[in-house]
Amino acid sequence: MNDIYVTVTGWVARDPELRVSNEGNEWATLRVGSTPRRRTPAGTWVDGVTQWFDVKVFGKFARNVTSSIKQGHPVTVSGRLLLEEWKSDDGPRSRQVIHAQTIGHDLTRGEASFTRVRYESGPEGVVDVTGAEELAEGTSEEAADEAQDTAHQDAAQQSTTQEDTAQQDTDQEATERDLTPVF
Repeated sequence: MNDIYVTVTGWVARDPELRVSNEGNEWATLRVGSTPRRRTPAGTWVDGVTQWFDVKVFGKFARNVTSSIKQGHPVTVSGRLLLEEWKSDDGPRSRQVIHAQTIGHDLTRGEASFTRVRYESGPEGVVDVTGAEELAEGTSEEAADEAQDTAHQDAAQQSTTQEDTAQQDTDQEATERDLTPVF
């Protein structure tokens, strides 16, 4: 297969949007604009025509992008250039989309810091055990396992707390409804 790979440097036009399919698959979309600049013989800079690119990312990469990349950030995107086609009321439509393999901040425009994220599956679903990894550095394997167990327990507790909060909100709404005077 002769795939076309591109690298685009530009600015994020809007915050990435995380989406989930009916099957539970995650993906995110964002839009990147790239404007070439040219220097004239007189020494002044002139902006060229801005090219806009739709970018898609999938899986855990989508979560990382939505938590790291925001509107206005300078980025470099590398991935496969694909043509998406669909039918609309106006007839057949198409657009070029980059299915990104990597996205990063353009460090010629500013500074960034990096945090490695590590996910593990457990009985309570997928858990971010990043903090457990940092805590376990330089400790015994037993201590590392304990730190990861703590991360799983924290995730389970957070899930239970969210469910309890939702139930309390429902109970409070019912109480408020019961106490509403009728005229």
